[in-house]
Amino acid sequence: MTVYERRVEADAYDIGKITSEIDTNMTEQQRNELTKALKDQTARLKDTIKAIEEANCPKPCQNMRVHYQGALQNRLEHCQVLADFLEKKYRPGQAVDGKALAELKSKTGKLAQETAEYENKIHEDKVLLANSYREVQLPEVVESK
Repeated sequence: MTVYERRVEADAYDIGKITSEIDTNMTEQQRNELTKALKDQTARLKDTIKAIEEANCPKPCQNMRVHYQGALQNRLEHCQVLADFLEKKYRPGQAVDGKALAELKSKTGKLAQETAEYENKIHEDKVLLANSYREVQLPEVVESK
């Protein structure tokens, strides 16, 4: 799952970076660039989710795979919510509607919380997986003479 771990970490960084760039003083061009970045991120997330679904995962990793998919699906939704906000409710040079902004923060906050819960489950899965491998008794190696 290490390939997916790196993708998940990269996605989290990218989404955080995009989110931090959204402010009330953006130009039309900045808004369009961020919207495009969110759509590109959405496409990458969809590809990663599909790759995880198609991966031949050993039995002990099944829960981890489900939790990765859940975290990625939440990030995908997060990107879509931000892109919708930028496309439909944000107008450069105009004050952002307080109700729309509160709704955005509520939705993204909920998604971030759910994603954090999935990430905690992924960590627990890793601990369980590591412990299960430690419990396996390896056969004693006898050197031949």
